[in-house]
Amino acid sequence: MQIRLSPTLFSYIARQFLVSFLLVYGVLLSVAFIFDSVELTRRLAKKTEIDFELIARMGMYKLPEVGQELFAFAILFSAILAFWRLTRSNELVIVRAAGLSAWQFLFPAVVVALSIGVAKVTMVNPLSSIMISKFEQMETTYLKAGGQTVNLSSTGLWLKQQPDQTDTTADYAHTIVHARTVNNRTWELKDVNIFYFNDNNEIFRRTDARSATLQKGQWHLSNAVHNTMSDTIMPPEFIEQETMPTSLTQDELENSFASPETISFWDLPSYIRLMESTGFSSSKIRMHYYKLLSDPLLFMALVLLAAALSLRPPRQMNSFVMVGGSLGVAFLVFFLGDVLRALGISDALPVIAAAWAPAIISFLIGLTALLHLEDG
Repeated sequence: MQIRLSPTLFSYIARQFLVSFLLVYGVLLSVAFIFDSVELTRRLAKKTEIDFELIARMGMYKLPEVGQELFAFAILFSAILAFWRLTRSNELVIVRAAGLSAWQFLFPAVVVALSIGVAKVTMVNPLSSIMISKFEQMETTYLKAGGQTVNLSSTGLWLKQQPDQTDTTADYAHTIVHARTVNNRTWELKDVNIFYFNDNNEIFRRTDARSATLQKGQWHLSNAVHNTMSDTIMPPEFIEQETMPTSLTQDELENSFASPETISFWDLPSYIRLMESTGFSSSKIRMHYYKLLSDPLLFMALVLLAAALSLRPPRQMNSFVMVGGSLGVAFLVFFLGDVLRALGISDALPVIAAAWAPAIISFLIGLTALLHLEDG
């Protein structure tokens, strides 16, 4: 006769796991906040106008960046802690003696892990993206010398840049470059408009070009037409080939776009479509999106792996082996994830396969280990 898991036992095991998760996650967040605050203090040490309140605020805004990665570690270690406590107190031994299988008393923890994964993706991630965006704005204000600003919209690429301070020939305060499409492999901008602004933030010249290519500190303009805006009417000036100096590099331009962490889960699909329609590679953003979708499955897999490490009878349990095994599992899972993520972003593997593989592989290993444990 099959014994059913009672609602009381379900809620008890689920509560034990949830309390362990909140405890472990809180400790990990506290440690991360301390390290981030120390690093920010070091970086801001030379700025006398910076106070502790600002450092603490920046540390709080930066916390979700690493906090989202800590979810998986917290799931693994809290599951090990919860199962270890239940095993040491002989509660799971009593449950097994009552006729319940390992799959039945693992079910509450798996449900909680799935719920945490869904909440992390649909609620925590959008809130975190706002906080990370605020941190990056403050970082630009206090830690970086902002000279370039890149924005991607439905009308194309918009780039604000200032002339190099060593360029004494520049007759403008800053320029805004607009391009309808971009080839991200050759960094060739198509249908380019360049607006020149003076110190009063007024447009005094405009250049239209068929294309502009970024090469070694210069924009190489093709088929450019200059229009000077003044009280006197001046005819357009056509130049077939022209160069425009810039301090921007290809790496800086690519890294100037919004990082995946600053985009809400709900906005990622539209941003992916926007990047692809403009001509940029969306591999990094799609990798992040599919990784978020796979997180609930990964969290369930980590519960199964934790159970395989910590559900042995007390007389067979070695604390050193359990701790070492959990650290080894964490290292292997996340090392595998980083390797596959790099292969997916570089298009060496299909992005969706690279993003989902760590969760699927971990889930299959967890199932196999538990089948062996249950049979043994």
